[in-house]
This record gives sequence, structure tokens and C-alpha cells, in this order.
Amino acid sequence: MPGQSQRHRDPGNPRHQNPNQHSVVPRRRLPAEMRKHLITRIRKTLLTAKERGDAAVAFVLLVPVLILIVGLVVDSAGQFQAAEQATTVAQGAARAGANGGVNAKLPSSGAVNISAGQAIAAANKYLAAAGVSGSVEVSGQTVTVTAQKEYKTKFLSLFIDTLTGNGTGSAQLLSGP
Repeated sequence: MPGQSQRHRDPGNPRHQNPNQHSVVPRRRLPAEMRKHLITRIRKTLLTAKERGDAAVAFVLLVPVLILIVGLVVDSAGQFQAAEQATTVAQGAARAGANGGVNAKLPSSGAVNISAGQAIAAANKYLAAAGVSGSVEVSGQTVTVTAQKEYKTKFLSLFIDTLTGNGTGSAQLLSGP
């Protein structure tokens, strides 16, 4: 070819017979002794590698972190559920307190007066029946109850025994027409 250097072509080599045709030349195998030496060297390198056991260390370090994350999710959900239950109980106790604080005879018209002592006693009775602790406050015609429900932790019990769910409810007596 003009302008290009000519390479030596061996007419006995199958690759040099036709430059446009690619032929497959069979692979040569390494001598058995050299193969043994290479395999032994590779094994020795793999067995003495500095990274040996890194996966086990990573596993040991990551498992407690994953358990802690799952524990936070589970116990946070438990505390949220306890807060929802405390709110439901507080609302029921406030209604019971408002109803329990009314005298037996309701006036046909005008303002209804609530007996604070009777309302507090009725709301506390409701809280005790529900197994929830809390406080009751009576202001005018409104009874407000704050309830606390304990949640015993499942995963975080090594650090925290219980979490508290808080809820508030109020009820107001309205007079008739």
C-alpha cells in the first residue's frame, strides 16, 4: 500500500494469508507447572488480603443500627397510638363529666349550671374505668379533661421503659331552646 509502512507477512501464518479475513487462532495453554504456580499465588494473595473479614465487621456494626431504627419506628408508632387512645378517653370523660355535673332537674330555659364537684367525680370515674390517668378542670359550662396513657416500649426497653401518650378533650353544656 502506498504511503504506509509494510509489515512483514508470513505466508505460513493463517492470519497473514488474507488481510481482509479474520481467522481464529487456537489459544495456547500455559504449561502445567506455570498454571500451578499462578493458582497458588492467587490463592495466597486472596487468603492474606487486608480486606478479609470486612463484611463481618460491617454486618456487626450495621445490625444494631438497623435494630435501633426499627425500634424507633415501632415504639414511636406505639406512642402515637397511645396518644390517640388518650384523646379518645379524654373526650369521653369530658362528656361524662359534663353530663354528671348537671342537676337532676334541668331548667326549661336559661343557663345550665354545672356542679364542679359532681363533674370532676364523674370524669375521674370514667378515666379510672378506662385505666387511664388524667386531670379534670371545670370552667363555667365547660369540662376539660387531660389524659395520659402509658405505652410499654418493645424495642427501646433497654433505654426507655415507657412512653406517654397525652390527649385532651372538652365538653360544653348548651341550654335548650
